[in-house]
Amino acid sequence: MCASKRPNLARIALPLGLLLGARGGPQAQVPIQQALAQTVHGYEDGGAAGYVLLARLSQRFGFPQGVEIDGEVPGGLTSVRIADGTVADIVDNLVRRLPNYKWEIIDGVLNVMPQEHRDSVLDVRIHALHLRRCTPADFPRAIASVPEIKEWLVKNGAVEHTPVAVVGSVSLPGTIPRFSTDAKDRTLREILNILVKSHGLLRWAVTRYGEGGKYLSIVVE
Repeated sequence: MCASKRPNLARIALPLGLLLGARGGPQAQVPIQQALAQTVHGYEDGGAAGYVLLARLSQRFGFPQGVEIDGEVPGGLTSVRIADGTVADIVDNLVRRLPNYKWEIIDGVLNVMPQEHRDSVLDVRIHALHLRRCTPADFPRAIASVPEIKEWLVKNGAVEHTPVAVVGSVSLPGTIPRFSTDAKDRTLREILNILVKSHGLLRWAVTRYGEGGKYLSIVVE
């Protein structure tokens, strides 16, 4: 299952585009514990929201990341400056700037999420998922067509609407990744973490946005 062509959705001004718009191609992944333990000296970044700076951090130090944004995008423009510390110290510093958010290591992936969930789509358990040569642009519609996710969308009065502008924004021209996977009895969070850790991808992001959270964006890259 994977669509061959993505619908021509409107390029809405969703802040998620900033999250996934880090410049340059993805770096080789480093085991998460090793990545977070790396020492840094004179680290400085700024001029963007905290979750954007987290995306830049994962890009720079080559560790997989997943971000769940529920409702209003957290935080305004901020900056971080650490004279001496570790990558984990930077993560702590940035997540503290995101009101009511936390971070955990799940399945070897840095996950940033709301401290309190309200029927998160990431907790939906999928009986069976079979993807063949999917691209990041194919992925949102493929996931939205899974029966368990369709049921969640109906229950929550939401529709999948992932802006074309943010899909595959990190990949360099001619290097669009394709991936296949078979998953059984796993949550969507588990599936996304496995994908970014095991298929040469760098991060995923799931966002509920719009009035009443009526839109759902699902991005892997």
